[in-house]
Amino acid sequence: MNKQNAILAVVFTGFSSICSADYSLGKFAEHVITGAITRTATRATEHAIEKEFGTHKTKMTPNSEQAISHENNASPTLCSANYLNGKAPHIFNEKFNIKTQAICYPAFALMHSGITRTPLWSANHLTAERIASSCQMKRQDAFHPDPNLTTDVRSELSDYVRSGYDRGHLVPSFDAPTPSDQADTFTLANMIPQLHANNAGIWEQLESGARNLAVAGHDVYVVSGPLFEGAMIKQLQGRVMVPTSVFKAIYDTTSHKSAVYITPNTAEQTFKLVSINNFKERMGFDPFPSGDESVKNIASDIIKPAKKTNCK
Repeated sequence: MNKQNAILAVVFTGFSSICSADYSLGKFAEHVITGAITRTATRATEHAIEKEFGTHKTKMTPNSEQAISHENNASPTLCSANYLNGKAPHIFNEKFNIKTQAICYPAFALMHSGITRTPLWSANHLTAERIASSCQMKRQDAFHPDPNLTTDVRSELSDYVRSGYDRGHLVPSFDAPTPSDQADTFTLANMIPQLHANNAGIWEQLESGARNLAVAGHDVYVVSGPLFEGAMIKQLQGRVMVPTSVFKAIYDTTSHKSAVYITPNTAEQTFKLVSINNFKERMGFDPFPSGDESVKNIASDIIKPAKKTNCK
């Protein structure tokens, strides 16, 4: 592991030392009470990053259709339709935004890391009308490196060859309402190395469950992303970091409910359910900064894993 990736491993564990492999809320509560551990880890992380990189700003990258002209956490941006109330997900410590670029596509937005060579998060908006359109399309695989990213920070198709991992979508192609939007979802900037059993199993079922909530007439905002925990993070070709878990945050403006679903990037077909605010405290990241705090305090089991989307 090179110096940058070693520091990044500290960053992701430094977000909060209370993250555990089993996502035990009991352990979470214990560490909240003894919060000095988290503060110490965060300070150590900041010093390591500043020493190696100095102070960095998030770089905004326009794509061929739309330009982004605001800082990472600013609102509104030209991606605002993909965010709850037009406000982008918020990473609290700017030092965690090293070598990041925001990319906006018409049907989704993402924050890409040039160190992990994956997105840190991807966001999209689901409605019954969008899913009705996507149900009419066949999947046309067209994986490609993202042209908005320079070759030194992006992943390449060759990184995934014979790696044992899928090119796993964060915003799934099935969520795209038009053929052009579907093609956009196949950018590698929207991909993480994902074990096939997870990608084609519980993760796909959670994706279908989110779409089915929209099909039922709910207005649904989704933010998905990888979690990297521990000091020894696997890498593809020594370049692309493999997440230990994957999360899907849901905010339903119709029922006024929300939750985060976290599933390990393994063959285990399980997930943990936590509230937005618990996730925020644990990870230093708020997927819905403009959401109602009373809604974000409760983990509501609002999507049911499903093997298919209820296309009408």
